[in-house]
Amino acid sequence: MSKNVLVVVSKQESALRNQIEDVLEGLIDRQGERVIVHMARNRSEAIERMEQIAMQFAIVGHALALDKVSPVEEDGGIRLCEQLRFAGLAAPIILLLPLVTQLTNKLLERCRQLEVSPYHTDTDVFEYVEEQVRQFVPPRTTLDVLLCRNDDGGWTYEMRGVNFRYGKSGAVPLKAATLDQLSMLSRLIGKEEGQAFHDGFNQVGRNLRDALFESSDLERDLCRGIKLAGGVERVRISFAMCDVDRTHFPIALEALHPPLEYPPIPWLVRAPMSRNIKLGYSVAKPLFGKWAPPLNMLLVNADSHGWPDGVVSHDGRTALRLSELRHVSRECEGLQKLLRPHTGAGSLRELLPLSRKGDLGLSRSTLFKALEKDWNIVHFAGHSYAREDGDRESRGYLFVGRPGSPEAIPIGDIAPFLRRTTLVYLSSCESTSPAFALELARQGVPIVVGFRWKVDDWFAALHAHLFYRYLFEEKTVEMAFLRTRRAMHRRFGSTDRSWAASMLVFGETA
Repeated sequence: MSKNVLVVVSKQESALRNQIEDVLEGLIDRQGERVIVHMARNRSEAIERMEQIAMQFAIVGHALALDKVSPVEEDGGIRLCEQLRFAGLAAPIILLLPLVTQLTNKLLERCRQLEVSPYHTDTDVFEYVEEQVRQFVPPRTTLDVLLCRNDDGGWTYEMRGVNFRYGKSGAVPLKAATLDQLSMLSRLIGKEEGQAFHDGFNQVGRNLRDALFESSDLERDLCRGIKLAGGVERVRISFAMCDVDRTHFPIALEALHPPLEYPPIPWLVRAPMSRNIKLGYSVAKPLFGKWAPPLNMLLVNADSHGWPDGVVSHDGRTALRLSELRHVSRECEGLQKLLRPHTGAGSLRELLPLSRKGDLGLSRSTLFKALEKDWNIVHFAGHSYAREDGDRESRGYLFVGRPGSPEAIPIGDIAPFLRRTTLVYLSSCESTSPAFALELARQGVPIVVGFRWKVDDWFAALHAHLFYRYLFEEKTVEMAFLRTRRAMHRRFGSTDRSWAASMLVFGETA
């Protein structure tokens, strides 16, 4: 890692410029980051440097020319400060002034408005500059990108810088035929394995990138925002889709590739990426925070299998068969062991495991009784099933009961019991299909983690273990989810698809 410092001093003050460069170049700050100095001699060069690299500090001389052919202006330094702020630089700026310069009320007011620190170039100026650069810890810069499908079917984008000034918005000319094609391809790759899956997943990502960036404004604004934020890893992307869009919800939007000038790696393993259900209902408090109380977590082990009554498979004729889950009990036992150190005086007030009693199985009434209590996190490990009938109807089921005699619970029955829950983790197949994601969002559940396709229960168990491990380290769902994806992709990217099947879905105000 490095700290980029912009130094802008005119060529007439070459001695001052050289001394600052000697003091800062190679300096190691208090976080152990190496300082890299980027020199400029006029305002145009300075703006060009800033557009190329995310700067964490700026040092500006008082008299600067507009460009290399223009004369030096006595107020060129403060004018550059205005340009830097207008261009989005939120980093500290030191304005170097000659000893003869008087700090007039007008100059002080301009510095105050621009959040610029004026300093006279006396004998200790180099010690002052070195100390300020060494001690300053820049806040993490992030570019938030929202790609939104509106109620009228049109798409728009919004971007805003976090800890740097940047804001862009506009329309995205996504064609309905393109979305239909992406939806069909996403459904097909959900049935593939191995190399065929990876080829199809990357094809969706490339096609989606090409379709989005037919809008040159979006590509231009995004590339500039990425540079200001400090790289593609500093971008948070959220896809907002309205409630009625069941047809296009299955598109593997998370397969999106970054712009062509960046390596062709799916963005979801490089930066946080999520869905946003646009319902606008009020939601529960965040999981973690300065004033957040310890959490209550319900851990549901539903290891039933067999033929549930009244549920048919995707062909609409044959009875649905649920295979035996060999790793669900291990998943829940492993999570208890992982999270036990966080109980009591830690981040967890209560961790309640819920599982079948001997041969009786976990009953519907037992589960509903447990859900009458307020839980911050509900983790369900077991079978789920979603049947999508085009854009007309979605049917989602969770299954409890005993082995050999599973009992289906429609998600519409259980969702109202989860209204006061902050995070619902469905460690089960097809658990972020519209049948589940939209129903839970309607009930005000702000965060849902699940899988878009069928996944092996061993990989699902590992995914859950990594997620909760990182959740209690990072204290944020987005970073925990990203680290889980990265770890699964790094270890099993060529043999398993759970890293691509997992989804993070937010309610609008989560």
